[in-house]
Amino acid sequence: MVNLPIEILLQILLQLDPFKIAKYRRVCRSFNNALTAHSYSNLIGLVHIGQTRERNGIVCFVTPATFGAEFLAKFPINPVTAINRHSVLDNIPDELVDQLETFLLGGPLSSMIGSQEQLKSLDLHIDTLYGPIPRSLSELVNLNTLCLDNNNMAGAIPSELGNLIGSLRDLRDLNVGHNQLCGKIPSGVFVLSELLKLQLNNSKLSGPLHRDFGALEDLGTLDLSYNQLIGTVPESIWELAYCDLHTLNLDHNQLSGHLSTNAGFSPCLFTLNLSHNQLSGPIPAFTSTYPNIRSLNLSNNRFNGTLSCDLFENLEQLHAVDLSNNQFSGLIPPSLANFSGLELLD
Repeated sequence: MVNLPIEILLQILLQLDPFKIAKYRRVCRSFNNALTAHSYSNLIGLVHIGQTRERNGIVCFVTPATFGAEFLAKFPINPVTAINRHSVLDNIPDELVDQLETFLLGGPLSSMIGSQEQLKSLDLHIDTLYGPIPRSLSELVNLNTLCLDNNNMAGAIPSELGNLIGSLRDLRDLNVGHNQLCGKIPSGVFVLSELLKLQLNNSKLSGPLHRDFGALEDLGTLDLSYNQLIGTVPESIWELAYCDLHTLNLDHNQLSGHLSTNAGFSPCLFTLNLSHNQLSGPIPAFTSTYPNIRSLNLSNNRFNGTLSCDLFENLEQLHAVDLSNNQFSGLIPPSLANFSGLELLD
């Protein structure tokens, strides 16, 4: 094969399956140069590295630079057909699939994952990933689901990701909970206007709650529990309850101050958990604001005052209330004690 200008070779290669042409890497120096150019240096694959006692196979991400000519002997991810977890694992040989129950992804999440622009869902929860969250995830512009929860990903969320994550305009579900992260919630989250679920719980995040939460008008679930968040609960959080928010978990943080008395009418809010914080002052009237609330947990705070007789009137859906370990005085309101559907009262 003659040496052709790299521009011509790239035009030829773009018409071919990138995994098939990789075998020519050693045939021609020009091909080798072409394979390290942008279109091919971003290839990513998987390699089987072992299994657990439960017969779960462990695979990790690899790139051509890792294995050179042996790359195609691994499990290359097809950049055209990989749109979710299932199709990412599609090229694992059938004989290996038959031997094992399922597959877990291990090791660090490769920065080359950003080259898989066709991905619509990246659900890598309950895997064995570790290391930082790559900033290249912001390049997955077609992504609607990003779940990296229940791994061992660590370190501060890169400041660049906070600026770039706004490019993920179609993102509906963002879950990086149950990891070993640290630092603040990136401000770029608040431009994800289509977001329906935001779960950053159990991630060692710190700092105050941002005032721009109100921009996430379509949010249905907000879980920031088990972090190290400080300061007051901003008005913007209650603005979400006025929209479509049905689950709000801010428990097990270091939040303080009084709860807002200006919360708007919210027929959608079903679950409110503010327990294990340092919140104080009287409890706002929930009768007029959250008529359909089902579970209310305000325990282990510093709330005080008396519980008024009409505080919980007409809350027909309420089945669990926990107000324990606060600083209330007086008697339990009869309206609360007489709930027929109440399953838990503490």
